[in-house]
Amino acid sequence: MKKPSETGSMTSLTSILLKLEAPIIVSSMGRSGSTLCTNAIADAVAKRSFGVKGRWARKITRAEAWDLTEDRLAANKVYKTHALASELPSSFSGRVVFVFGLASDAALSVVSCKHRYGDAWIREHFRHLRAIGSFEELGERDVLRFEEQVDGWSTLTGHDILALRFDSLWDNAGTLSEFLGFDIVLPEKRARTVDKAIDQATIAEFRATYDALDRKIMAMPGCILRRKHNH
Repeated sequence: MKKPSETGSMTSLTSILLKLEAPIIVSSMGRSGSTLCTNAIADAVAKRSFGVKGRWARKITRAEAWDLTEDRLAANKVYKTHALASELPSSFSGRVVFVFGLASDAALSVVSCKHRYGDAWIREHFRHLRAIGSFEELGERDVLRFEEQVDGWSTLTGHDILALRFDSLWDNAGTLSEFLGFDIVLPEKRARTVDKAIDQATIAEFRATYDALDRKIMAMPGCILRRKHNH
């Protein structure tokens, strides 16, 4: 006869195994709330899968997938990526959350990150976003392919995808929870600000360079839902 503790352990293990679900991808154009969103979803997956959440649990349910064509995505895991929508395999059966925001904000945030994290971070970020130019060109043209990201993920078909503009994220927390099938608790909303270390001339240059794309992004719905079987 099994001891009560053994029975309890087997029951808990069975419960976990029965909750295996397809992986979730959180994609973004970078510096647009993807880390915040990934962490919130990973915490919810941990709570749903293991009954607990926290940093150690998040290490189990959160990961990065910088190459969607090569990385193997596991069940019950949330993957952050900056890959292009065209790289998502047609065989992917999970859900996708795409977070986007103003291109000028994202670009200026990259400048701030260079100040804080250095050239190594920049090289890695540019690689993750499939950059087609250098950091020095960031204020001159869309080297990080923001427009390709926004156009690709917001119009993607054949998958379950929810695209959320950063400023609309908190207003659509309920939609996000409904889309994923479990409650998501977002951190308190904080106003986005530009790093004070960036001079006004640089800010003006970046705002001008990305003005047309920023206006295009603000003209889009803040929440776009596409289902796999919708045509």
